[in-house]
Amino acid sequence: MEPIVMQDPGSNIVVTITQFELRTAKTYYDLGEFLASRFQHYWGQQKIDGQMRSVDQEGSWRAECARINNAGGLILQANHTSGNKRVIGVLLSKMTETDRENAATVVVNGAAFDTERLQQVMYDAAEEWWKDKGVELGKDKFETLPSGQRVRVWVKNQ
Repeated sequence: MEPIVMQDPGSNIVVTITQFELRTAKTYYDLGEFLASRFQHYWGQQKIDGQMRSVDQEGSWRAECARINNAGGLILQANHTSGNKRVIGVLLSKMTETDRENAATVVVNGAAFDTERLQQVMYDAAEEWWKDKGVELGKDKFETLPSGQRVRVWVKNQ
């Protein structure tokens, strides 16, 4: 995927969206740090030896990024390239875990700068990336069956 460069006319602020490439462990740490700050309670507490324990959010996000990367999913990161080069947006996407074939889901899509526009640009880029692979991008959600059982289903985004 070619990098996407966003810069408003007359502005010196440049944001670059790229597909994640594992170069060093630091790249996972940067993603984990951003995701933990943006989605602070995504990973719920766990019961260990009868006690509720908090979960290391950064570590859990690094592990999720590794799972998605290793499974051929898509990780997009947006960096503030005219400033401190920090991560300011991340989109994680993977094949759906439902029974639907050729469908992918967005795990998270978050930005900390020009949020609505940046998230939309990342989503559109992900949609195009999956489309090139013959896969439709949507969202997994849970529904309750008449029996009371909760099941994960895939829905197309509108």
